Amino acid sequence: LFGCALPATLGAQGVSAFSGLLSVGLGDGVASVIGKRFGTIKWPYSDGKKSIQGTVCAILACTAACWFLNLFILHGPWLPTIFTGLGCACTLLVEAFLPGIDNLVMPLWAMAVIQMLTAVLQT
Repeated sequence: LFGCALPATLGAQGVSAFSGLLSVGLGDGVASVIGKRFGTIKWPYSDGKKSIQGTVCAILACTAACWFLNLFILHGPWLPTIFTGLGCACTLLVEAFLPGIDNLVMPLWAMAVIQMLTAVLQT
């Protein structure tokens, strides 16, 4: 629960403020459910529990959530959604190879990646 609130507590703005909820709440949840139900191909060099199918579905769910947040709640333009989707993909690919409990590291990583990609877009 602390990991979900950490980016907003640190003063993140825009979609990156929701990166804790997206990465831990939505991403881990979707990856776990889909991975356990449909996950037949496991990631190499992971702990043998994480599947490619779970990661792909988590990326799609987080990208859709970023799009929804950006357009309907934050009322932002649609182009940053592409970058936040890329940030979600980077975050969840890193998560696939992290051993153990990653609920504190992933929100911080997601916040940093989304803020960097947003900064690149603004320049």
